[in-house]
Amino acid sequence: MKVMLCGASDLKTLLPMFEKVGNEMGFSPFNFLSGNISYHNYGQNRWEDNSRTTVNGVDILVFVIFDRHGEITWKTEYNEAVTNGKNFIIMCLKDTYENYRYIKNKFLKFPNELPENDKKIFEQIEFLESMHQITIVLFEVRDFEWKLKNQILTLLQNGLLLSEKSNQKSTFLPVLKASKYKNQIEKYNNPLYENIAREILFDIFEKKELRKRTLDYFTITKSLTDDEIIFLFSDIEDGICRKSLLIFKDLLGKNNNVEDIISSAVEISSESDVGFIRRLIVTSFEVSIPVSIKKLPNLFPCQDIGTPRRIINKISQNIVEIRKLIADSIIEKKEVIHLVTLCLNYKSEKEWKDIGFSIIADLEDGTP
Repeated sequence: MKVMLCGASDLKTLLPMFEKVGNEMGFSPFNFLSGNISYHNYGQNRWEDNSRTTVNGVDILVFVIFDRHGEITWKTEYNEAVTNGKNFIIMCLKDTYENYRYIKNKFLKFPNELPENDKKIFEQIEFLESMHQITIVLFEVRDFEWKLKNQILTLLQNGLLLSEKSNQKSTFLPVLKASKYKNQIEKYNNPLYENIAREILFDIFEKKELRKRTLDYFTITKSLTDDEIIFLFSDIEDGICRKSLLIFKDLLGKNNNVEDIISSAVEISSESDVGFIRRLIVTSFEVSIPVSIKKLPNLFPCQDIGTPRRIINKISQNIVEIRKLIADSIIEKKEVIHLVTLCLNYKSEKEWKDIGFSIIADLEDGTP
């Protein structure tokens, strides 16, 4: 393993300790003061290019803020590390950080009379904390070795956890990819694989087919929250959105609030996505007739002929159940008539409107 110590020339105080930690932990220490960085002596910006080459050739970078500001450290090495996803640690001398905090708390902005070096250091700390929300590890010279060991071990532990998670995912993926995966996924109904399934489902960069198959897993666990289901309804991948609506009823568990979910789905619906609205109407009636009667009026005013026609047809298909719900005082007759009237106000052909007028007449004639 290769670890690189990055900072200004004042790091020569810490370099012997850094190399000692390397010998104790078994990693190869790299630093420009040691003369062991990768380099090439031709072309433009040779120092910067050499730094970039070294950054990409090591496993962990330790950025240290000491007494001086290093231009190449923060403009080249840090940016290269972040851009390429390298593992890094940022450490700051406690006295330097406390001086930064004192100035930061006392003044609205860093005073112009500050020494230029101090100002650059304080601006760098502010950038790391405020803009990038990076955790900065404070140290004193006497405890630098211990702090460095601890931070490297923490990174290694995180790496092992990621490797373990990758192994677990590798166990689950063949099941999802199997031709008869629906018969197998029930065996994996436990918190461990539920977390893996959730990561796959909500990773928009995963393959669509894999995410769609993972949706079936949650028809077994029924553990998706209201917000998660609503999020799926507006997923950037149309296939996920469509399937989520199609199996909405199967996704619901005892802790889900159907009214809140359908209400939110109506709110996020758009006239530009006619297919979503049409599927929402069908699914809503399958899941809950009372909620459909209550929330679907919020789709109006509408532009698509399919919206009022489908609502009238669904009410007609469920009229027996609707009559019973009215008789049991679960829904009110006026709510149904209001929704039907909104549909009838749409200027369109006569055939489906005749069904709507018939529903109103029938309800007003014989239903309490």
